[in-house]
This record gives sequence, C-alpha cells and structure tokens, in this order.
Amino acid sequence: MSYFNGKIKLTEKQLYDYAIDKGTQVGSGTIDAHYLKYYKKHQKTGKLISWNWAAFFFSSNWLAYRKMYSIFILHLIFLAVLEAYSQYSGVKVFVEDSYFINSFFIAIALVFANMLFFGLLGDYLYFKHREIMSSSGAPFQEKRWRGLKILPKLIVITLVQVFITSMVSLIIVPNYSKFNQAIDRHTEKKYDEALTSFKHLAYQEDFAPAQIMLANLLVIGNGVEKDISEAKKLLIRPADKGMPMAMLLLAIAYLDDRQDTENLQKA
Repeated sequence: MSYFNGKIKLTEKQLYDYAIDKGTQVGSGTIDAHYLKYYKKHQKTGKLISWNWAAFFFSSNWLAYRKMYSIFILHLIFLAVLEAYSQYSGVKVFVEDSYFINSFFIAIALVFANMLFFGLLGDYLYFKHREIMSSSGAPFQEKRWRGLKILPKLIVITLVQVFITSMVSLIIVPNYSKFNQAIDRHTEKKYDEALTSFKHLAYQEDFAPAQIMLANLLVIGNGVEKDISEAKKLLIRPADKGMPMAMLLLAIAYLDDRQDTENLQKA
C-alpha cells in the first residue's frame, strides 16, 4: 500500500482503534481535535491538502513523534543531500562570486519546499500511515509524549539528524566539509587547528579553495606569519583555472611584493 494512492480508506472505527491515547475499552481512544477535523473534512470533500504547523516547522521531529519511520528516513536522506549541497555551494561562493545568487536561492527554495510539503500534506500522510498500520494488523503503538518527557526524545532525534547529515556530507563532499570546518575553527580563533586543516587540503589534497584561503591568510598575516612568496605559489594553480578570488589575491600579492618586478606588470 502506498502513501499516495488517493482517498483515506480508514474507517472511523479503525481511526479510534488506532487512537493516539488508547482507552481501556476497544475503540475508546481519543483523537487530537486537529486530526479529527481533517479526517472528517477529507471524508466529505476528498481534499488531501490541509495545514499542519508542527509538520511545517519541525518536519523530522514531527515524523518521528508520529512514528512515521519510513518517511522519517527518506526525509533524513533528503536533508543529508541538501547539507552536502550547502557545504559544496558555500565553498563555491567563496571562490566564485558569480555562483552566489544561484546557489543561495536554490538552497533556500529547497528548504522552503521541504517545509511546505509537510505543512500541506502532513495530515494526509499521517492518516495514510494509520491506514497502512491498521491494514497490516500491526498492534497499537502510538502514544503521546507528555510534558517534559518529550524534551530528551526530541533532543535525541535532533542530534541523530545532525550526526547523519554531517557524516553524509563528509562522505559525499569530504574536502568541502573539512574546508568549512576549518573556516569555523579559524572564526573561533583556533588558528593552529584551522591552519593544519588548510595546509592538508591545500598541499596534500590540492584543493583550490583551501589554497586560496591559506594564501589569503599568508598575504594579510591573519593567524599566521605573513609570507607573500608562499602565498603566490599557492595561488598560481587556482588562478590559472580562472578562479576570480585566486586571480584577485595573486594580483594583490604581486603588488605587495615590490621586489618581484618580473610579475608586477601581471598584477
């Protein structure tokens, strides 16, 4: 049975048999007023779309809270790919300014589309989930998390989401993820850690964004001893590839090194 196969076929009896809070009698469960209202409206009109604020703002937590684990896993995969794209596009913005508008709006559009999807179809997906559970003969398993008991569970879900998305990014775009982590270390003034990462990416991985960033630090002497000569060596390859930031920094390095008369004209 699919989540997207038309009208909800769950009967009202089945609905209460698979209620959120199970009563002592068969079929004596209670249903959230929001979901009951949607169910009755759907039975009359057949419309799939409604609005669910919890599903809109907290999609992953909401899916896990409602025990819709298959969709939860698919959603995590989507978020992981989106995180990998964000890591990639963020670095591309650094080395290629013309890429900024496209990458920024694509990322924002994907995030909003994800939120909008669950906001509009969350109620429908939830009842299809109930329908699937009911038809499979699965025992009742949904129970409301009450009060402060919900906090540790939501924290665990959030940590799992962050861990999985981060690990997938490291697998899909490892150098881009490591570069962004190094940027964070430098912002936190953990210069030794940042420089170790930048040097590894620049010299051993031949990663152009790291070469540009390390050269930039060497030109201005930010967190490292100023070294114009080494900065120029690092910038030559990315500049030859036509990367605007590398070309600009190489020109600055040439102008800064007045003794390098051979390359002063190139600047």
